[in-house]
Amino acid sequence: MADCQLVDKYLKDSLSNITAMDKIPSTYDETNRLLWEHEQQVRSVFDAPQLLLLQEEGDTILNQLQQEENYLGHSQDYKEEMLHVKKMYKHLQNSMMNLVKVAETRFHKLEQGLQLRGFENECNKLNIWISTEGRHMLNKYNSCIDNLKSAKMLEDQFLKDYFSAMVSLEKFFLQTVYP
Repeated sequence: MADCQLVDKYLKDSLSNITAMDKIPSTYDETNRLLWEHEQQVRSVFDAPQLLLLQEEGDTILNQLQQEENYLGHSQDYKEEMLHVKKMYKHLQNSMMNLVKVAETRFHKLEQGLQLRGFENECNKLNIWISTEGRHMLNKYNSCIDNLKSAKMLEDQFLKDYFSAMVSLEKFFLQTVYP
């Protein structure tokens, strides 16, 4: 019984630690680090010896106690204690399931945050490119053309630059939206 209470406290503490931070960090690297830390924290919680013992042997111990109830079950105290142990065990199983759900939810939120920060980084790179190289490309098309041949050459160059920009945009979206 005391072991179950210790495991219950451990699960409650672990749950509060996992849910303590609900804000996505502001940078890709911080988010990536937090995602890694979350994975390590969850792994250490589920690898805890007292939790592993409960998962592996809890049902067996409970079954053995129920079998002994036939011999010792005449006492009201024993029956009440068995009822209490069964409730505690069920509560612990529910707590473990809750912890799994919360950990998975947080993991998915962190993954989404990581993708968001990656997309944000790529958008910033694209903005920088547009304001430097892209602007330079467009500036050469602002001049007046005085003959048809020059206009045709300028149009051809514009189409090449336009195609190059579209290819870059496509690569950008394929890398960031569908990694």
